Amino acid sequence: MNANDFKLTPSYCLYNGVVIHFQNGPRIHFLLERINDESLKKRLEKAFTIHVENKYTEEAIITYGICNRRDVRKYVSTLYEKNDLVKREVFTEEKKENEAAAVILLEEILQEAIEYGATDIHIEKSIVKFRINGILQRQKEIQKDKMGEVIQRIKFLSGMNVMEKRFCQNGHFIFGEKKSVFIRVSTVGIISENSVYAEESIVLRILDTSRNPLGIENLGFSNSQITKIKNMSCEKNGLILVCGPTGAGKSTTVASILSEIVSNNSLKIISLEDPPEYYIKGVTQIEIDENLNRSFEKVLQNVFRQDPDVIMIGEIRSESEAGVAVKASLTGHLVFATLHASSSESAILRLEDLGIPLKLITSILKGIIVQELNHFMDEVNLLGCVSIPKANFNEIKNQDLNEMEIGKYFHKIPNGHEVLQKSFHLLDKKKSTKKIPFIFDPNRDEEVDVI
Repeated sequence: MNANDFKLTPSYCLYNGVVIHFQNGPRIHFLLERINDESLKKRLEKAFTIHVENKYTEEAIITYGICNRRDVRKYVSTLYEKNDLVKREVFTEEKKENEAAAVILLEEILQEAIEYGATDIHIEKSIVKFRINGILQRQKEIQKDKMGEVIQRIKFLSGMNVMEKRFCQNGHFIFGEKKSVFIRVSTVGIISENSVYAEESIVLRILDTSRNPLGIENLGFSNSQITKIKNMSCEKNGLILVCGPTGAGKSTTVASILSEIVSNNSLKIISLEDPPEYYIKGVTQIEIDENLNRSFEKVLQNVFRQDPDVIMIGEIRSESEAGVAVKASLTGHLVFATLHASSSESAILRLEDLGIPLKLITSILKGIIVQELNHFMDEVNLLGCVSIPKANFNEIKNQDLNEMEIGKYFHKIPNGHEVLQKSFHLLDKKKSTKKIPFIFDPNRDEEVDVI
């Protein structure tokens, strides 16, 4: 955009359903929602003709095409993307118009994230990033002042103090009308180049609670892994952990296992979630909310009175949550939980760090599923390992062992070979000479041969 370009304000575009598709000097092409709106065409022709007479010697040439509401909203949002060639006076809108534009821009960001299948939106220093299939990808950069308006809009919707930038805040809101999704929001004050705590880092977790979890057979586990997982889910009591990094699909795996239990057993299943990420038919789902005095500990006291067979407590982040998992396991329930750990060995050490004695861990642990997403040539596969404690697992409680030594007390079922075969098949299919990244097979204690 240059100084001679014809401009329409965002509010005008939204109200009239019109966008500028392109302009080349005195030639311009408008897109209209209502292609037969002759009154709008006359207004546009009059305005553009006057503009051309003041800027060019040639006559104005105007053409039209049709668009939909989605095109209009997308066009308006692009007006606020950072563009060094755009002069700031283009965006000198009144306060109400700025607020309306912030609404449109936020909705555009959320809609794009949902369409791309993103699990998280990161907003920091005017940069917007989406986490898709576990990978954080930069999407766009927004003008700093406009991003400030978007952040205020997010905080307002989330029930936060819109003026507070120094302290951490958490909240949530519902987005969408026909198909609503739950948006969990976290804000943290960060240090900027000019002053302390003058900016914020915002992360929005997108939770489509209307989704039904996939069947366990469709997640990417091998047949032998699926058999072991199903066997674990038949245990009468104990603790089963699902581990992996952020965005690895831990919650999806747990939801799929619970659905499997529901379909094959007449059991009472209760999940304590902060917040729920799936709607699971046949499972009693309870949302944990500290603001409503519903902590894990307090809810669990009442959950025991609900006579559950299986309890899912979501992610273990603190000593109190680890204690909840152990308490539920020791009282005759089968407990599922997720944990940020990269291996079964590190999961054991992590529980120790959270104050759980080894003697308790060895008495309640039934299995550990570790997973991550493997990206190769635009395809994503689940790379996982199912670890089952061996018969002598109880011996580690009296020893001071490192990770490698702890690993010898597990029977491990990886799917690295299957993922590798998929990569070979993909290479052959696309006739590519690209090298396959090394895949570690925990069962062999060596790297799998690759080309």
